[in-house]
Amino acid sequence: MQAIIYLFYKTDEWHTRNSKELIYIGEDFIDACTQLVAYEDMTEHDVQQLMNYRQTQCNNRGYEWEVDEQRINTFTC
Repeated sequence: MQAIIYLFYKTDEWHTRNSKELIYIGEDFIDACTQLVAYEDMTEHDVQQLMNYRQTQCNNRGYEWEVDEQRINTFTC
C-alpha cells in the first residue's frame, strides 16, 4: 500500500535546486496549504498556482513556492 505526502519548499525566483528550503510536510494538500496561508505568508493566489502548476511564478517577493508529491510505502501488521 502507498501513501502520499506533500513536500512544500520555498525557493529563489528561478526555482534553482540549491535554493530549495523544505518548509512543510503534509499528508493532505489542502490542509497543508491552509496551514501555510495561516503561518508562512502563502497567499490564496499561491495556492491556486500550486494546485495547477505545482509551483508559483512571478510574485515579486524574492522567493517562490514549490511542492513535490511523494509516494511512500506503508506497512501494516
